[in-house]
Amino acid sequence: MSFPHSSGDFVRALKAPANPPTPGGPTKIVIARRVWDDSSFHVPSKSEVIVDWILNKIFKEKHNEPPQNPLLNPQYWTLLYDILSSADVSTPGITTRSLKIWLPTLLNRIAMTPILTRFLNLLDKLELDIQNQLSGIFSSCFRIMWPLAVRKISTEALLECFGALLNSWSLCERNVGIGLVGEMVVSSYRSSLWYSSNKKKIYLHFLQTHLYLWLTHSTVVAQSNSHQLLLEVLYEAGIDTILNVDIIRQTRDSKSENTLLFETIAIALSSNPMILATLPRIFASYIQVVKQHRSSLYGHGSNQSPGVVTDEANACGMRFFVACDDLLDHIGSNTTTWSTRVQLLSLLDQENIFSRGQPDVPIMNRIVELAINALEEAPSGRARNIEFHTYAIESLSALVRIDYNIVLPALPRILSAILMHESGPAYQTFLDSLLAYHSKTRTINAYITNLFSAFSSEREFAALGSAPVVYQRCHSGPLLDVHLNFLSKAIRGFLSDAQAHSMVNLVATSLGRALEQLQITKEVSDDKNELQKKRQPTGDSSSASQLDYLAVSASLSIRLSTIIISSLPLGSAPDHIRQEILQILSNIRNMLLPRALTRTLKRIRRAEEATTWRFQVTATALLRFRYVLVTSRDLPLEPSDDLKLLSTTQTMIGLDKLVPELRVEIFRILLGSSDSRDLTETRVVVGHIITYLAENMQALDVYGLGNPHQSSFSMEGSFPVLLHTMVERWLPILESIATPVQLKSFFQHITHFRSQESQTVKASETKSTSLFAQVYRSAQFWEHRNIRSALLAHISDTTLALDNINDMSKLLSALPVYRMLLHFPMEYIPRSYRTELIRRTMAADLFITRSWEASDYALTDTLKNLTILRLFLNRIFLHSGFTEQSVQSICELSRCIILGDSAHKEYDIEMSSATKNLNKSLFSELLYRTTVSNLDTVSTVVAFLETIQDTLSKGNDFQSSYITQIIRVLDEKFTLASFPQEIRVFLHGFHGRFSSFTLPKIHKLTNAEISIESLDQQSIVLEMWHALLIFGHWLGLSENPFPNLEKVFLAAIIKKSTTQCPSSEMWDTLLITVLAILLEEIHFVNEVDCFPHLRLIIGSYLAFSGIVTHGRKRLDNNLLKACQALSPPQFSHILHLVREGLNTLSTSEDRLAHLIELSNLLLHNYPQGALKYTQVYAASCLSTFIRQNCFTEGSVWLRVQVLEFVAQRCSDRPMTLKPGDVNNIWTLLTRFLAGSRVHDNETTYCIFHKIVTIIGALVRFRRDLVILTLPHLGVILRQLFMSVRSVRPLLGSQQTTLVTDTLPKWVHSRSPLGAEEGRVLARLLVTLATKSIVRNSITVSEAPKAESLAKSFSKHASYVLKAYIEVMNDPLCILRSDLRKELQQGLYALCSMVSDHSRDAMMLSALDSGGRVTMKILWKEYEKQKYIGKG
Repeated sequence: MSFPHSSGDFVRALKAPANPPTPGGPTKIVIARRVWDDSSFHVPSKSEVIVDWILNKIFKEKHNEPPQNPLLNPQYWTLLYDILSSADVSTPGITTRSLKIWLPTLLNRIAMTPILTRFLNLLDKLELDIQNQLSGIFSSCFRIMWPLAVRKISTEALLECFGALLNSWSLCERNVGIGLVGEMVVSSYRSSLWYSSNKKKIYLHFLQTHLYLWLTHSTVVAQSNSHQLLLEVLYEAGIDTILNVDIIRQTRDSKSENTLLFETIAIALSSNPMILATLPRIFASYIQVVKQHRSSLYGHGSNQSPGVVTDEANACGMRFFVACDDLLDHIGSNTTTWSTRVQLLSLLDQENIFSRGQPDVPIMNRIVELAINALEEAPSGRARNIEFHTYAIESLSALVRIDYNIVLPALPRILSAILMHESGPAYQTFLDSLLAYHSKTRTINAYITNLFSAFSSEREFAALGSAPVVYQRCHSGPLLDVHLNFLSKAIRGFLSDAQAHSMVNLVATSLGRALEQLQITKEVSDDKNELQKKRQPTGDSSSASQLDYLAVSASLSIRLSTIIISSLPLGSAPDHIRQEILQILSNIRNMLLPRALTRTLKRIRRAEEATTWRFQVTATALLRFRYVLVTSRDLPLEPSDDLKLLSTTQTMIGLDKLVPELRVEIFRILLGSSDSRDLTETRVVVGHIITYLAENMQALDVYGLGNPHQSSFSMEGSFPVLLHTMVERWLPILESIATPVQLKSFFQHITHFRSQESQTVKASETKSTSLFAQVYRSAQFWEHRNIRSALLAHISDTTLALDNINDMSKLLSALPVYRMLLHFPMEYIPRSYRTELIRRTMAADLFITRSWEASDYALTDTLKNLTILRLFLNRIFLHSGFTEQSVQSICELSRCIILGDSAHKEYDIEMSSATKNLNKSLFSELLYRTTVSNLDTVSTVVAFLETIQDTLSKGNDFQSSYITQIIRVLDEKFTLASFPQEIRVFLHGFHGRFSSFTLPKIHKLTNAEISIESLDQQSIVLEMWHALLIFGHWLGLSENPFPNLEKVFLAAIIKKSTTQCPSSEMWDTLLITVLAILLEEIHFVNEVDCFPHLRLIIGSYLAFSGIVTHGRKRLDNNLLKACQALSPPQFSHILHLVREGLNTLSTSEDRLAHLIELSNLLLHNYPQGALKYTQVYAASCLSTFIRQNCFTEGSVWLRVQVLEFVAQRCSDRPMTLKPGDVNNIWTLLTRFLAGSRVHDNETTYCIFHKIVTIIGALVRFRRDLVILTLPHLGVILRQLFMSVRSVRPLLGSQQTTLVTDTLPKWVHSRSPLGAEEGRVLARLLVTLATKSIVRNSITVSEAPKAESLAKSFSKHASYVLKAYIEVMNDPLCILRSDLRKELQQGLYALCSMVSDHSRDAMMLSALDSGGRVTMKILWKEYEKQKYIGKG
């Protein structure tokens, strides 16, 4: 018997011991499949019999080898799915029991968990194709059976399934079906665990068996959203197992405090250190569980004092943190442990669980000590040290936020340790935290004392390198880089008067001690024998080295003193304190500093170069300190006689052994005292400065001030400061003292530098923010007559060689001037100079263009030079015009440019832009002159145009771009009637030549395949096509020279865009040009073909709008420009086409968004006479938005576009609104603000803003329509108040759902609306009481009167206030304090509308006790701020 003939035979065949039951016959699974597929073969409870057999066979034979294992046979699972999926489907004539009746009984006898565990273990060993086939059908069966089987499965069995999922994690990553199975299993395990009474056993088993895998998978980065969801579920399941309330209570009662957990984690870390990254996440989950259940964990006893529960919860969190930190110490110090420690400390700060009364303070002190030890490592440039330092300083920043007193005792050591580190954001954050604390506590003086202490650690400098190296690192380190600027602001704002006095005393003491240690206070002898004795080596090199380190310490302290003195808040100090401070500073300035500086400078001048470094560093710091005392406006010190010091300083300027920063300070002190010194001496100083600038010009980075302490032996740091000081501070001295020769030399050096500062020139260089650009645009600079004359004379002299240019060397010598001229305001160049510059620049351009081939000059340099010249020419032509240029010279320059460009196509983007802009100006001038000049001018221009026309015969596509440029100039600035007859005749002939030249190329383009490689060539041909159409329309021609060619090419373009869309700027330009061609062909289409052509245009625009990213504005502008030239019927047809697309149900959401975006453009710029069509169209759009749910529930972009459409209509065209439109708008907004069970992944804040914009526009402009629908307005305002709520933290899932279901779809609970939205809503409420004039189309004889809605809305304002009170008193919600603060003004506006009767009625009947309390508080605040008209 090969096939059973009765139900008994079928059952016996399935129960037969052999498979197949009959030798040589079909197998049992084949028999079962045939019986199931044969609906005429009757078997009682057929589905139950077959399912029972399949599940028993799978269960009993699950351990067989894969070829004989039914668990891996797709035939079994396919048949099982077919039966299960059709069990509840009714079949005529057949009565079957429901799946929920018979399947649970069967699943209670056959365990599902061993089947699932074995399946996951075996599946990973199969090939990928078989895996995908099996997993899909298995997951389908599993999703049907699991909900019915899980009710009888124990928690322990579910834990084993959970462990199997962890072991088979790679399957979950690769296969979506297995991932869905995993989500169901984990969800069931969590639910079962929640009701389990034996959580301790499950906890211990999980730690012993599954913790390692769970920790490993908790560090995995998700590859997709579904993957991320599964990872979250796995993590939450593990947290529920090891950190549930029962486990925490048991570990607390047994005093074990998670010891077993951390011992197991330590063992896991020994195998995989990367799982350490999970520790902060576990800590955060632990804190959340403890806080959420603190009442059940610690709230026993009725006589507990307030706050005990919170303190116990915080103490428990701290013990967990201590255990985590002990685990980090056990692992050792590396970047992973430090990164984890920083995250743990940040969580400690965020959760605010640390307090000084806890017994865990020593652990915090130990972390401080570890961080200091890490910071005190040698600050080398190795990446590992830098990373260690960053993590260490970040941990200290977290400790400062937790409790500043933890860090305070070690602050001097910390500041000393970071003194020479490389500055970075982490250091600035730490130092800003220190300053913020001391500013709040008004202890800036204590912080300054710690800084002085850190700067005095000269003994530690010796271990860190030579004194110059230490000096450089200290001055470029975090303490002196930017931090001193913030310290200065803090001193000005938060230093008290008494503290200022003590700080000045500290500065005086520190300064005296530093000078005494450096032996500067000793008098320098003039006796030569004595000097020789002092120069003799003493044999003590360590003493000299120690003095160098003392000089470093002294320079740091003096620089800090300079900041302190310059920032003292003396303006508000009492007179006696102010006088005492000024007296101390006067003594320093008049007595201490002159003597110290004189002696130091003498030692520098007389000592050997190797021994002067310490004195030069000290003298630099002292000179800066003196400069502050002399120039500070807040320190009105009496002038002193410093002639001896100035005389000594004057003798120093010629020394070669001075470090650059000291030389800068000497120049500055001498220039600052120029008023009291001889004119000759000051000119000598200016001469030395100019010489110094000339010698070191190449080192300047003109785009940054530079660091003056970058190196004491190099000038890169100090030279920028000198030049900036000269051009920003001492220009008046140059004006009044410098000789013409010196000024000329000064500008020569600057010009030379400008030629070297950059290797590229951009068209935007005229907007440079460099120092020179700022100076040249300064009116003060040009008011200096001598400087202006010297600069202009230098420009004229430098460009004089261009009058008779015959070689490239003359040109190269003059080019730096043009780079400088790019920054000049043209208004300050006299007319005579402008004429010379134009003539010489044109000559230079012609010379370069003509001698390009013969020149051996580099191509890039040639392009750069031409770009500079053409940028300048275009600038000066746009400013001054062509009044002094003959037609012949303009034609010659333009002809040379065009011919030169045709021979050389290697232009970069900047060069091409500069050339096109210049040629556009030249073309415009030439064409303009033909309209106002004589026949000679016309003939000259015609000859020039013929020259360009002749180039068409050469077939040069590159040169044809200039022809298209001429055509665009004609279309933009001229009409055909404005030209004389000769020009008209020529232009008609020119059109024919250009058409003959272009037509073959267009045919070739439309017949060829579009390739990405030839996009540039195709774009040129399309530009020619478009220009030819523009030219024909401009000439008044009515025949299209290329009928229907664009349709063939358009089909190829759209096909290419949808299949292989190359996202590039070149491709976007090509699409924009294609649409422009279609738009231009409207002028050549007859009435019969007009509407189909418009349909083609709209379809092309919609297709391109989803592709174009780089030139979307150009695409829209082209369409709008063409639409404004349409007739009203044509424009109406376009609106009809768009309306058809909006009403089509099959249109995708992206296409709908593009259609609405197009609607906005069309309604904003419509042709004259089409207003009535736009009104009908806008009203139909509003009806469509209400009729189809996709416009209020679709994608975020679609919803935003809908609101943008409504907002634009209400704001830009309010007079076109009708009562029906307003009703539709209220309905639409109500749907947007309605509650939803489904929410977006993140909050879309712009939706709220657009809704408020719409309501505000209606209230301000169409009060006459709003007043008819005030109840609708009140309802929407109530909905707005409901949407600004936030879910109260630590709610359960059901409670959270109760709140989120009342929030709009576009609001996500994780990112609620904030203070900005509260400010916008308050502004809307204030608008209700603001008077405005109605904008409607009704003509009235009287002038319109400004009114508000306050009186009309007064009956509805109380209900809006009630919504606010309900939000405030909702136990499941909160209204953040910043948002409440922003809402105040709006609430006060509502209160002003509510009458006393309405208020009392609301208090009595509409509010509960809590609401009445809130209302009383609000009304009291309103009464307090209300102006009552008295006083």
